[in-house]
This record gives sequence, C-alpha cells and structure tokens, in this order.
Amino acid sequence: TAEIMGCSQGSVKTHCSRAVHTLSQVLEKQGLGSKVIVNLGVKS
Repeated sequence: TAEIMGCSQGSVKTHCSRAVHTLSQVLEKQGLGSKVIVNLGVKS
C-alpha cells in the first residue's frame, strides 16, 4: 500500500488511524458508535 501511495509505511498507518478515528466520530453522531466499530474488529 505504501509503495502504491508513494509514501512510507508510517504514513499509511497514520492515514489509516485518522480515517478510523474520523469514521468512529461520524458513526457516533449517527447513533451507531462503538457497536459498529467493535463489530468491524477495529480497535480505537
């Protein structure tokens, strides 16, 4: 993934972490919150 994106593995991990955090905030506002994140197997 890092090679395809043209960046380091650390950058990919950072982007992924930020995306998961943003997704969890959006889902929380929709009333879905941690239930969905846990079911996806994502640890925040």
